Amino acid sequence: MKKDLKGQRFADIPAVQRASTRVSESIPKEDFQGAYEQWKSRWQRCVDGQGAYFEEFSIKEKKSSIDFSL
Repeated sequence: MKKDLKGQRFADIPAVQRASTRVSESIPKEDFQGAYEQWKSRWQRCVDGQGAYFEEFSIKEKKSSIDFSL
């Protein structure tokens, strides 16, 4: 979306909204679903890492021995 709207000037907020809506409606639903699934995966890694710093898939600190299961 950012690429499609880059460099454009808009007269007012409704013009920005129309252009944004037009571009977002042109994105396939599968792309939105894929982005959502990737976000969920990244979010789960943060939860699993219990706040530890990590890059990509490797966690830099050991997990705590605290058991958060119910």
